[in-house]
Amino acid sequence: MPTLQSCPSYIHQRNETWPHEQSLQTKLWGTLEELQLTCSFIEATHLMV
Repeated sequence: MPTLQSCPSYIHQRNETWPHEQSLQTKLWGTLEELQLTCSFIEATHLMV
């Protein structure tokens, strides 16, 4: 999922969602709160998963 980590098109949304760098593992298999952030990012960017 490079989009979650480095896609330049979503840099603003990514920085807004995760102000501090997070690992891909945290974004996909983290706590409930971390997964809610990932879902918010996906919804805000209209990504298809």
